[in-house]
Amino acid sequence: MDVGSTNNQKETTMTTGTITDITAEIERLEAELARASEEARNARGENAKNRAALRDRIHYARVDHVVGDEKFNVMVILKDDWCWGREYDKKTRIFTDGVDLDKINEEARPHYVAYGEQSAEYKKATRAYRAEERRIIAATLEAAGINFDKMKFSQKAGCSTCSCSPGWVADDVLTVEGFRIDSIFVTQVRNAEGEVK
Repeated sequence: MDVGSTNNQKETTMTTGTITDITAEIERLEAELARASEEARNARGENAKNRAALRDRIHYARVDHVVGDEKFNVMVILKDDWCWGREYDKKTRIFTDGVDLDKINEEARPHYVAYGEQSAEYKKATRAYRAEERRIIAATLEAAGINFDKMKFSQKAGCSTCSCSPGWVADDVLTVEGFRIDSIFVTQVRNAEGEVK
C-alpha cells in the first residue's frame, strides 16, 4: 500500500507540474498574440493615415508636366473610396482645354461653320484636332505615370444627356497610386497673352 501511495503521489505531482507548464505557455502565447494584434492594429491605422494623406496630395491637385518643349498642367479627380455600382465601374473621362493650333497644319485647322454644316474640309479639320488632342493626352498621362491602353472621343463624355461636355473616355477605370480615377483634366500652360509656353 505504501509503495502504491508513493507512485500515485509522484504521478499526481508530475501531472500538476505539466498542467502548470501548459497554462504558463498558454498565457505566454496569449500575451504574444495580444501584442501582435495591437501591432497589427497600429500598422493598419498608420497605413490608413498614410493612404489618406496620399489621397489628399493627389485628389484635385494640379501638377505640371514637361513633355518635350511643352508644359501641361494635370488635375486628377479620384473616385470616392466608398462608391459602388455604376459609379465604381464608370470609365475614366479625360478632358483638355483645347490644343495649340500651331501644331496643326494651317490648311487642316478647325474653322467655324454654320450649325449643321459637315463639309469634307470640316471633317478633316476635326480629325486633325482630335489627333492633336490624343497626342497631348497620351504624352501627358505617360509623363504623369498613368497607364492606359485605349481611349475614344465622345461628344457626351461629361454629360450623357447632351453634347455640352465633350471629351475622351478611357477603355477602363484608370488608376494612380492604387486609387481609381474618375476624371483627368489636361491644360496646356500658356502665358498672359494666351500663347502656349
